[in-house]
Amino acid sequence: MTASPLQLARKSTPVPALVALVAVVAALALGGAWLAITAFTTGHDDAGQPHPDFVGERITTSYGSFTVQHVEDIGGLTSNDLAGVTHGIQNLVLSDSAQVETAVLFTNESGDSVQVSPSQFRLVVDGAADPVEPTGSTIRPLLLQPGASLEASMTFVVKQTGARLSVTYADPGGALITVPAGVLGQAPPDTGNGHSH
Repeated sequence: MTASPLQLARKSTPVPALVALVAVVAALALGGAWLAITAFTTGHDDAGQPHPDFVGERITTSYGSFTVQHVEDIGGLTSNDLAGVTHGIQNLVLSDSAQVETAVLFTNESGDSVQVSPSQFRLVVDGAADPVEPTGSTIRPLLLQPGASLEASMTFVVKQTGARLSVTYADPGGALITVPAGVLGQAPPDTGNGHSH
């Protein structure tokens, strides 16, 4: 018994569809394998974020403790980000610099009031000549009462150099406490800060 052309057409139709399905599945598997390999070999791009060393660690002070709770490196803006308007913007941080935000927690476990001030803090950038003073803070100088805790934020502006960061705190008891705080981001190759008139 011989097959009619109609029966042969019915039998051969599933083969191209099956081949196409296998090709699509193989392509998806190869694509997934490539994504997995690149994810594991290149990691993720976190160059602009500090890699905390002692952030979150409770540090003993003369009056109790203080903790650097958070450090964040926020890259500056390019002239393209600002549509070329780079004059007259207060507190503007350009792309060759970064704004470093720190959050700290003071806990007074002593029986005396303790002086707390943003002036007690500096940001040390490895390779820089001088420590950097805060450009802004959520607190003003004050007396922290016995048994009280206080959370505060400090803002620093530094050049993006890829250097290691440390936060220093001048304890009212006389000690200078240094807290390693990660790695600063690197400025982009073309900062886009040039402009013409």
